[in-house]
Amino acid sequence: MTPLFFVGASLGSVLARLLGIPIELGAGVGLAAVFAASSNTPLALSIMAMELVGAPVFPHVVIVCVIAYVLSGHRSIYPAQRVFADKGGEPFSFGRAIRDFGPKNGASRERD
Repeated sequence: MTPLFFVGASLGSVLARLLGIPIELGAGVGLAAVFAASSNTPLALSIMAMELVGAPVFPHVVIVCVIAYVLSGHRSIYPAQRVFADKGGEPFSFGRAIRDFGPKNGASRERD
C-alpha cells in the first residue's frame, strides 16, 4: 500500500510541475488517483484525499479518481474483491471476484 502512495504522490508532483498547478495539489490528487485505480475504490479515496489535503481539492480529486478507476480495467490489489457490474454499467447475473477475470476484456478464465 505504501509504495502506491509514493508512486502516486511522485507522479502527481511531476505532473503538477508540467501543468503549472501547486505541487501539493498534484501530489495529493496523484496519490488518491493511483490508489483509487489499484483498489477500485474511487469514492473512498476521494474522501481520503479531501481529509489529507483539504475540502477545496474534492472536485478535482473526484474527477481524476473516477477517470483512473475507469481506465484501470478489472484489476485490483484485492483479488477477492467482488464485482457486480462491469465498468460500463452492465450488471453480472452474480458477483464475481476480481481474480476470476482474465487478462483481456474481462473474460473469465477457464477452470479445470
